[in-house]
Amino acid sequence: MDHLKYQGDRRKALADQVNPLLVGNVTTVGAFLSLLLLKADALHDFGFIGAMMLVGTILFVLVFLPVFVPVADRPRHTLKLDLDRNIRLSPRARKGVFASFLVLTAVLGWLSRQVSFDADMHHINYMTAEQERGFSILERMGASNDGASTVYVVASGATAAQALQCN
Repeated sequence: MDHLKYQGDRRKALADQVNPLLVGNVTTVGAFLSLLLLKADALHDFGFIGAMMLVGTILFVLVFLPVFVPVADRPRHTLKLDLDRNIRLSPRARKGVFASFLVLTAVLGWLSRQVSFDADMHHINYMTAEQERGFSILERMGASNDGASTVYVVASGATAAQALQCN
């Protein structure tokens, strides 16, 4: 809608916006659909609903919205930035800025060697090792009775906060 303020032709404005919108939408829909690969029903539902909402949104934005949005009477002119004219730096200062970016890139590149990616989606569950052990105990208790058992957990403490603390 905002692009129509600068572009008087509705078809040209839509053509300018289709590629960025589709690329962003397709990648986000793919990210939501990747949740269907996990072993969690809640995330399956979240991923499917999120993906379908995005598909519906992009269809609305690209098909229906351009029909209803009015075109501006007079297109606005875009602001063009000329960095050489707006930012006056001496050649020595430009070299200094370039050198600092080069040094910063080298330092961040060296620090990035410690970053790793765990491709196993089952490890991304935000549970500590202690919580996983407790969950496996609860699973074993439920599995012994065909999953139909009720588990009661009793905690004691002087206050509710102390009773809820895991020690």
